[in-house]
Amino acid sequence: MRLYVNIYIFAKLLSFINFMKITLYTLAFLGSILFLNSCEYSENLAVISTKFSINDITTTTALSGGVIIDDKGFTVTARGVCWSENPDPTTKDSMTTDGTGVGLFTSSVQNLKPNTSYYLRAYATSKSGTSYGNTISFKTLSGIAGITTGSPDSIKATSVVINGEISLDGGAEITQRGFCLALNTNPSISDIKVVNGAGLGAFANKISGLSPGNTYYLRSFATNSAGTTYGNEVQFTTQSGIMQISTNPASNILAFSTTLGGTILYDGGEDITSQGVCWSTTPNPTINTNKSSVEPGIGNFSLSVTDLEHETTYYVRAYAINKLGITYGNEISFTTKDGIISISTQPITNVGVIDATSGGVITGDGGAGITTRGVCWSTNPGPTISLSTKTSNGIGTGSFSSSIKGLSEGTTYYVRAYATNNIGTIYGNEISFTTNQLTADQIMDVDGNVYNTIQIGNQIWMVENLKTTRYRNGVLIATTNPSNKDISSENNPKYQWAYGGNENYVDTYGRLYTWHTITDSRNVAPLGWRIPTDADWTILENYLIANGYNYDGSLNGNKIAKSISAKNLWETNANTGSIGNNLSKNNSTGFYALPAGYRFNDGTFGSIGSYCSWWSSSESNTSSAWSRSLNSNYINLNRASSTKNYGFSVRCIKEN
Repeated sequence: MRLYVNIYIFAKLLSFINFMKITLYTLAFLGSILFLNSCEYSENLAVISTKFSINDITTTTALSGGVIIDDKGFTVTARGVCWSENPDPTTKDSMTTDGTGVGLFTSSVQNLKPNTSYYLRAYATSKSGTSYGNTISFKTLSGIAGITTGSPDSIKATSVVINGEISLDGGAEITQRGFCLALNTNPSISDIKVVNGAGLGAFANKISGLSPGNTYYLRSFATNSAGTTYGNEVQFTTQSGIMQISTNPASNILAFSTTLGGTILYDGGEDITSQGVCWSTTPNPTINTNKSSVEPGIGNFSLSVTDLEHETTYYVRAYAINKLGITYGNEISFTTKDGIISISTQPITNVGVIDATSGGVITGDGGAGITTRGVCWSTNPGPTISLSTKTSNGIGTGSFSSSIKGLSEGTTYYVRAYATNNIGTIYGNEISFTTNQLTADQIMDVDGNVYNTIQIGNQIWMVENLKTTRYRNGVLIATTNPSNKDISSENNPKYQWAYGGNENYVDTYGRLYTWHTITDSRNVAPLGWRIPTDADWTILENYLIANGYNYDGSLNGNKIAKSISAKNLWETNANTGSIGNNLSKNNSTGFYALPAGYRFNDGTFGSIGSYCSWWSSSESNTSSAWSRSLNSNYINLNRASSTKNYGFSVRCIKEN
């Protein structure tokens, strides 16, 4: 009888499969029906099987179903699954209703309890009664999330950065996650709670408003339909909030300023928002007295403080401010300098007819920078800077030299060095001196340059080359700028130059002038003197030749170069009778000619040390004038016609 039933059911099953065109999965599932020994049935009850596996199991739901193979001729009016925590559940327990009729059906199982074992089987109800399929057991998920609490970061006095991670949701969607912390162990969401979204993954928060120096306990949490799960507990201690700061000693103490600072060793666990120093003339200065700030940060800092009072004691404290308040460092004090300058007057040197040299030495500025220094002089004792007769020779301490000019010959003067700072002017010791008087054989030009003179025959000549920068009436003689400017295209150039533009050459070699300058009606020669004519130079030559000044003692031929040339500064050579041969034999006349060089009209300078040339006031043609020159290699005083805009030396001759 049982074998017959099996064959009959199998035939019916094949017919049903063809009719429904079910999936391969269903074929495998239905194939098991060949083993209907496990099914309960009777001749009039529907034949039913429970789906082999339970799918999509969560903490509170699952997915199941079954198949009704044969209704035995009685329409199935209800079908579904039923379940219980006990074996052999029936429709009196929890159940689903999933349609009517034969075939496959799916059942959604709801309202389960997490982490609970259940028994489930399919059922079918017809007019003949209710039949059940095979029983399957399953267990719902626990609902416990996989959650960890990370180590706290950036622990401050009132805040901390915390992090956590949820790797598993325990079969139920995470609806809320975050952190909870307390001053006691096992913090929960009833303590301080910080929410950070929902779902799986890593998350982090910054928690503020904590108390400095306290130990907190922290756990991450996750909430799903199964409840709230906590991660591991960690603890941390907020920083003290108390800053550590010291005040640095004052340095670079001057009369009105100094350098102050401090060192911040610890910020108390909160970012410093402001720091600097404060000072006062009374102890315990605060930021409400005087203060100066720098960019905040840990470590050493310094700043310059100005606008102080000289010779005054100040009290100083470094300070730092964070969100918890202000902290002051230790107090230091310092006294500003008195501002009194230490200065002495340099001895008088290079006393001339109308000039002299002095200066001063400043060994201390009193802590206030020297803004002006120099010397002042008068014909009366106690000269001050209120007089116009003073020099200005830079700033700062140290020694300086001052040229005293515009004096009167044979006159006694009183001189004092001076220095000025923000406090006032201090004078050095007073020195007196008397200017020289011109001797009978000296003259002075409008600039105050003194020249020695010498008589040769019936003529009286200047021993030095002309140095003046002004005409006799005081008008300045122009100079090109730059000194090497080409003036060859100028028709009437009136210029003077130091050789190569170097003023250091002037005292030794004099200045170089164009012919148009030395023949200007304003006159460059000192009063009572004039520019020699070509004839004046010829008279000098003839006199020297006739009176045995040729180098070989002969009385004919122009061999007088050595007799009028200086014993120094000339280049040497081996040419017999030349200027450069045996310099010790030179200058028997006392004329003292030096190798001052020259300037071409194209702006080039040349031949200093080997050559010199002097103008006469006599023209040779419209563009040239007669000149005299010496060369270290030659024996004669040479006469030549030279372009008027060349730069040559000038020797003046006394008017008759």
